[in-house]
Amino acid sequence: MARRPAEASPAAGGRSGVLKIVAALAVVLVTQALLALCLVSAQQLLVPRNIPFGVAGPPSPVVAAVASRTGLDLASFPNESAVMEAADQGELYGAYLSTASSDTLVVVPAKSFFAQTELEPAFLAAAHKLNRPVTVKTVAPSPPATRSER
Repeated sequence: MARRPAEASPAAGGRSGVLKIVAALAVVLVTQALLALCLVSAQQLLVPRNIPFGVAGPPSPVVAAVASRTGLDLASFPNESAVMEAADQGELYGAYLSTASSDTLVVVPAKSFFAQTELEPAFLAAAHKLNRPVTVKTVAPSPPATRSER
């Protein structure tokens, strides 16, 4: 009787296919876990930090109240025109101008959305709590081409 060449057993081919499927699923699961980790990490760190924020006028308890709860990097300016120039140059995310009778909050949403979504409500709530009248002024920084022409 003649021997036939050995044929690959069907079980060996089945195991190879299953291993390929398991390996592909493992790669997909690891990739999804990494993506989920990145998304969760990004959401946890979504808080303002070291925001360049200007102040002008006498010291205000409103600024002190908000600065203690947010990440403001406060810079003093001599007057409103200096603040507006810095905001126009895109150097500030916002500013608080205090006077004896009322205050003005300057926000620059084109610089950062935190200016309107985080800072404006925080300042308005603090001013309301301290019974200080405040108006909000929105400023758009000038384009870079305009800045260089000055």
